[in-house]
Parts: sequence; structure tokens; C-alpha cells
Amino acid sequence: MAKLRYFKFYYFYKQAFQELNPFAAKKLLIAIIDYSDNGIIPKKLSKKAMENFESAKKFIDMDAEINRKNGYLGSKKRWNSRAITKK
Repeated sequence: MAKLRYFKFYYFYKQAFQELNPFAAKKLLIAIIDYSDNGIIPKKLSKKAMENFESAKKFIDMDAEINRKNGYLGSKKRWNSRAITKK
């Protein structure tokens, strides 16, 4: 199975980054990318950055689950024609 090489960056993340100083914002961005790519949960983030990370994590996980379900349905349609029912 191919792994996605991107994640959705929602507009409301902007507010999370604006609440942080530039150094903390950079650490948060790297943490979000690491989690999206490898599932690594950061250990050294400020309290506010960790709150923002947890919020972003929920959306990354939700998007990954949607992609997983869509991939399953797509493969089912392709490899099992009986899975497609017309009403």
C-alpha cells in the first residue's frame, strides 16, 4: 500500500502558529510533519504548542481514516465486481 506523502494543512492552523513565538511555531510545524509522516509524537513542546499539536493530530488521524476507508472501497470496487450493486 502506498503511503501518502502529504497532509492537509487547514487554514485554522494559522491561529495556532500565530499564538506561538517563531521558535515554538517551528517546533510545532516539525512535530506535525513528523507525526503525519512517521507517527512520532513529540516529547519536547511547550504546553501551548502541545495543545495545538493535539488538535492537529485529531485532524491528521481523521483524514488518514477517511483515506483508508476510501482506499478499501476503491479496491473492493476494482477487484470484486460483486461489491458494486446497482439499485
